[in-house]
Amino acid sequence: MPPALWARLQALCTATHPTAERGGLLPGLTETEVARVQEALGLTLPSDLAEAYRAFNGMGLHSGMRLLPEGFAWLPLMPDSRGADVLSKWRIVRSMVDAAHQDADRAQRLREDRLAAIEVSELTFPGFLDATRIPVGDDGAGEWVFAETQPLPGGAVGQVVLSDPGLPGSAQVIASSFIGLIERVVVAFERGEIRYDFADRARWVYCATGEDFPLAA
Repeated sequence: MPPALWARLQALCTATHPTAERGGLLPGLTETEVARVQEALGLTLPSDLAEAYRAFNGMGLHSGMRLLPEGFAWLPLMPDSRGADVLSKWRIVRSMVDAAHQDADRAQRLREDRLAAIEVSELTFPGFLDATRIPVGDDGAGEWVFAETQPLPGGAVGQVVLSDPGLPGSAQVIASSFIGLIERVVVAFERGEIRYDFADRARWVYCATGEDFPLAA
């Protein structure tokens, strides 16, 4: 993705949240810092997600602005003392998976969930626990946004998924890539289609109707 996108994102955040340093965006990471987190995760970030974190280390819940649609904060990759980060969220999922596999019945349900997921559309599938997903967004109410590193058949590395990791149900692919999700927000803002509602809802809404700007296109 051309560097111009990151300049446009910075302009969006500065215009929307002028009282925050860098509009609330955290400084980007070095290759070494990204590699350190990948080692801790035991996973390789999708290339577009790694690029995003080299541009900015996310925008945590502390910033006062939730960059992703529907009130989701973009989680920092490197630990941030003022809020949650990718690694701490992933460790929660990892501990849930480990606990499930220590219980034979729960482990069997995990296996069945994954087998069932292979048989349905790539757009929706059971909300099984999966520590190969990288949490990148948090709405503060239990739902998280993940980037896929080992997608099911029919999916793609880097696709973005909405799920509650602790509850059964469905997870949904909301974007083909994380950068694609960011670009949707930037383009809609530049066209004057959306504004950030700080006063009531702490999320992006359509200028014309006041309704939520959705995660999925």
